[in-house]
Amino acid sequence: MSYFNNIIKSLSMQTQENKELLKPLEKLSMTKAIPIQEIYIFSIKVYTKSIHKSVSLYSEQKAKLIRKELERCETGDLELDITLSHLKLPYSLKHERIIKVPEEIIGLSKSILDQKKGYKILSLFNSLLNLKERITIDLNKIEFIMNKEEQEHEKMRKKYLHKWS
Repeated sequence: MSYFNNIIKSLSMQTQENKELLKPLEKLSMTKAIPIQEIYIFSIKVYTKSIHKSVSLYSEQKAKLIRKELERCETGDLELDITLSHLKLPYSLKHERIIKVPEEIIGLSKSILDQKKGYKILSLFNSLLNLKERITIDLNKIEFIMNKEEQEHEKMRKKYLHKWS
């Protein structure tokens, strides 16, 4: 029974609080003091990340410009090769340290190519017009034949309608 009495006493002490028995509460502050070293470390990390982002963005833009210039150089080399081959110049001229083919030659070769392409387009267009005319003539012939057959059919139908079962 003494065991139960002890439990009851401890419960009664817990429920009936005596102000003198309670410990005073410690004052809590809303903020915690941060050492200056932690602030320095944090700011270094944040600034380093922002600087890294700026540098990586700059390097990406620089790489994009370099790729664009390389593409323009490759296009120029390809145009030079096409021009030399179109002019039927020996391939060895490319290796003879020719710096630049005169613009006049390039312009003339392009105009000749354009004229040839234009001639091909005109000839294709003319052939399409000829095909269209032939098809129109064929369709007119077929229409005439169909009309003739229809007339013949109507005549026969009138003539032999009474024999039709």
